[in-house]
Amino acid sequence: MQIFLTTANIDEIEALLSLGVIDGVIASTHDLHGDTREDRDIDAKQLARRIAPRHLHIEIPSDERDKMVWQARRLRCIAYNIVPMVGAQDHESLRSSLEVVRFLEDENIPVNCTICDSFGEAVLAVKAGASYISLYGRRMNNGRRQALIQKVRQWLDLWGYTAKIVVQGIRDADEMEQASLAGAHILALSPQAVTRLLEVPMHYE
Repeated sequence: MQIFLTTANIDEIEALLSLGVIDGVIASTHDLHGDTREDRDIDAKQLARRIAPRHLHIEIPSDERDKMVWQARRLRCIAYNIVPMVGAQDHESLRSSLEVVRFLEDENIPVNCTICDSFGEAVLAVKAGASYISLYGRRMNNGRRQALIQKVRQWLDLWGYTAKIVVQGIRDADEMEQASLAGAHILALSPQAVTRLLEVPMHYE
């Protein structure tokens, strides 16, 4: 199991990298610093370089096929360890998102597909070639999320797929325990959530 931070703040990342518990970072292009695309590209490059060889997953703020492909290629050119995150705003754009996943993976660009809120969507994303499939914890209650993680992990293992399950929105130790034991490969936490875990009182027998 791996732990990813959900932030683009280099100071927050630096503080937790030194502990040796962080395996990667997830950020939105909106989180990157700078008023222009060039400035944000520089920020992404510096961030990717700092956490290398760990992966930096960056969300692509578009659901138009050509724009998603162009942005994903550009991000990958910035740094080898950047993984573009492709999503869908609605069911109408689901088809184009899966087409983008297939297109990019055929170009050997690993993709984190963020449209997976059901078992069927997760299966389609993996079949399209996604290297990562993201489940958003806050969109479902803990019981439903845990059951979904278990089913998807069971299906992946049964058929020998190598895609990794990413669970975002982990807020506390209980959610961390439930998601990890259900079979999630990667848990995405905010720096604040990780800090709260560090502050949990120790119990001695």
